[in-house]
Amino acid sequence: MMWEWHPDLAVLFLAVVLDLVLGELPTRIHPTGWMGYSVVLGEKLAPHGRRGRLAVGAVLAIAIPGFWAGIAYISLHFLQASLGDIAYILAGAALLKTTFAVRMLHRVAAKVRNLLVYG
Repeated sequence: MMWEWHPDLAVLFLAVVLDLVLGELPTRIHPTGWMGYSVVLGEKLAPHGRRGRLAVGAVLAIAIPGFWAGIAYISLHFLQASLGDIAYILAGAALLKTTFAVRMLHRVAAKVRNLLVYG
């Protein structure tokens, strides 16, 4: 069986490299920050009663991640179909990079380790 090229492997590799080199984006341009702003807006529009807030919370918990995932999926699909694998890989890596924080987690873990070892 021969090895077959798959652009998703390049997306993953490049996303990890971007994270290690660049670290975290500022909140104002970070997709996770945008999701947070969406939640805050939804909370402001929610009714004040307990049941209403619970219902709105349940809808937000499903709708907001679904909306943003749908936007990402459609955008990446369009990029790959119209501009090719390179555009898909670059945009996909930029988006995927925002879903983890290897560099920041390493830095925080090192601080905790130093506190434990050196007091």
